[in-house]
Amino acid sequence: MVNRHPNEEFPHRYLNCSPVATNNRNARGIIYVRGEVRDVGRELELVEMNEQDMRLIRELVNEFSAHFGFNAEKIMERKFTKIIPVSHRPYGQLYAY
Repeated sequence: MVNRHPNEEFPHRYLNCSPVATNNRNARGIIYVRGEVRDVGRELELVEMNEQDMRLIRELVNEFSAHFGFNAEKIMERKFTKIIPVSHRPYGQLYAY
């Protein structure tokens, strides 16, 4: 993707399901996924996106699109899913000690 020509159409396969990360301290552990998520672990929960979430997503997508030359509106056409932690260490099993 990095070496693609600026006018090249964004490959559809990359638009199906994309995680969006944020460094917002109030959003620790929240994952936004572009596309449908059917199942998450017992320490996570799927929740509805609210207006504040959509503003954040739109801001990040606009920044990404401007930087890489993608169409932000095309990316925003699909639904985003919000995944939140329901425990204090939902990803603890992913790390080695």
